[in-house]
Amino acid sequence: MQYFKTIATSNSKKIELKNITQDCIVNMSSVELTRVIDNNISNAIKYADLNSTISIAFENNKLSFHNYGNPIKDTKKIFTKYFRENKVIGGHGLGLNIVDDIAKKYAIKIEVTSDAESGTSFKYMFKCHTDDI
Repeated sequence: MQYFKTIATSNSKKIELKNITQDCIVNMSSVELTRVIDNNISNAIKYADLNSTISIAFENNKLSFHNYGNPIKDTKKIFTKYFRENKVIGGHGLGLNIVDDIAKKYAIKIEVTSDAESGTSFKYMFKCHTDDI
């Protein structure tokens, strides 16, 4: 997290962790989970407005990322390989496609909302595993 906070600060943005709970055991590759988290944080830093705050929360089996910036026009198409809504900002259009593949592999439900008033939110609903199941 410190790595991303440093990058956010150098880009005139702030990262805030909210409601981080540890009541969910996610049974998946740590490499793939890290890829999902890293992609979302780096995208939020890339696309958030200057001097804004990026919020990250994990609560009730839901990992969420929220920021304010230009709204996403097509929240479904952004997961398509090589698709980029903003061709001015760097990238190859692969990150969210990889995230989508990982989500499908582990039955993680993705919900994306984006508008000028409420900002952009990426939410990942995990199927959690506990000892009593």
